[in-house]
Amino acid sequence: MLRAMFRPSCRAAFCISVAALAGCKPEAPPPPLDLAPVVPVASAAPLAPASSAAAPTGAPSNSPFSVVARSPDAFELYPLKGAALVDAAGFLALLGDGPLRQSPAVMKGLEKGETGRILGSYPDGAWLVAADGTYKWTRDRWAENKLLREHETVLAIAPWGDNRAVAAIAMPGNDMRFFLVGGKPGVILPAPYPADRAKPDGGSDEAPSEGEDTACKVKMKPAELVLGGLPTGELYAAGYACETTGHGGAIVERWEPKKVRGTVEPLPKPESDHDPELRGVLARSPSDVTVFGAEGLPRTPYLARFDGKAWSLDKAPFGGGVDALTAADDGTLWAVAAGAVWKRAGGGAWEQVPLPEGVTAQAVWPRTAADVWLTASRGGHGVLLRTARIDAKDALELPPRNAMSGMIAANRRFVATPACDKVYAHLYTLGPSKDPGTGKPTEVPKAFAALKPVFEGELAGLAPIVEDDGAHLYVGVPVPSLEVGRKLLAAYHEKNPQTASNLFCHEPVMVKQAIKLGDTPNPPGKFQ
Repeated sequence: MLRAMFRPSCRAAFCISVAALAGCKPEAPPPPLDLAPVVPVASAAPLAPASSAAAPTGAPSNSPFSVVARSPDAFELYPLKGAALVDAAGFLALLGDGPLRQSPAVMKGLEKGETGRILGSYPDGAWLVAADGTYKWTRDRWAENKLLREHETVLAIAPWGDNRAVAAIAMPGNDMRFFLVGGKPGVILPAPYPADRAKPDGGSDEAPSEGEDTACKVKMKPAELVLGGLPTGELYAAGYACETTGHGGAIVERWEPKKVRGTVEPLPKPESDHDPELRGVLARSPSDVTVFGAEGLPRTPYLARFDGKAWSLDKAPFGGGVDALTAADDGTLWAVAAGAVWKRAGGGAWEQVPLPEGVTAQAVWPRTAADVWLTASRGGHGVLLRTARIDAKDALELPPRNAMSGMIAANRRFVATPACDKVYAHLYTLGPSKDPGTGKPTEVPKAFAALKPVFEGELAGLAPIVEDDGAHLYVGVPVPSLEVGRKLLAAYHEKNPQTASNLFCHEPVMVKQAIKLGDTPNPPGKFQ
């Protein structure tokens, strides 16, 4: 899963801008980058193919999908309303009309090693739900937002209403609440239907002992819940009837626009007479809502459709349960079931979409009718595919997650992969940005003659800088590509073999000054 750029600390510049949202408190600054172990230049960005099983084979002529990127580890796809993000080799990428990009801009604000699901709508209602907190995308970064009270958990977040997003939150004691997590306030918020506390014989529950109240407070069990909403204000939750020591049959709760109370009704019973495993809700209109998942053993597809009046079961030719179901902008349905991809245009029949050899599908997202992204596995490794035609030799080779997490743990930076759009060559650390004794800003040398022999020939056009991250000063160079960065590090290490340097996907926090390559000697790691 996703790993963040920095350890649990707040950089000064960051804390000023988001302290109100994140509750951020300055901590001790991290040590200089080159005091930690570094990856040797030769392995700064591991690019070897994952294995022979993941070697490019090309897509068969009848498959619309081509491999965009390969990784030794799985890709995680997070479709939201308005966008989709993919966790690729330990970094987040925003999928768009261009190629896959590793961009520092998508990772801003994740400072504590957070991992988790990404839910909601982009940009105003996108959330990262981690095990130890919740983070909202705010303007141009992730900011910690105290969404939950003690012992609460996020069950689901769905786009809803007029550019809003709503969260279903499990509360202690078999209780649940809804909370607006995106968009303008001032709207009537749905509420879960309260449980009937009356016993079948007409009596009432005895008062539980202190701290032992586990009786259901709501009709739907606050667990294993899936949620879907419409721009017109309808909301749909599917789950299971709440029971004190477990759960009952599959039910659905639906709310009309501007209504606090919804309608609770059972979902259609599958032919196997087993409760279905619910995996999602696809709401396309008030008269076209589908709850999907799996049922029976062996697993078969479960599709319960609401036509605005009643629920009924839909048939599908899939060879297993439905893992993903979504709709393109032209109305075409796309589904992933038992590792296969299916689509249905208009009111037509389902048809299976051919995949490249050896590919097992996991999740799908149609950005448009003609541009569909797919996460999958092949030979035990992760692959990211797209309907755009891509030559097999142009597919990106991404490093394993442990290479990325190892670099983050040692250097607080991401490995620069071939997908990086902000490649940065870190050469060496100057020292603290403030004098430890006086607290005054450290004076930066005006001449860096030791660098001059490095920036010659084809590297002469590069512009080294002094970066200030609020704690330390670093000498680095933004470079146009991974290839140029490697050439720069090779030239630098030839002149300075004992220093630690590396290539990161990083945008400088603050440029203290541009470096002018003068004639006064200035050994790396030493002040003038």
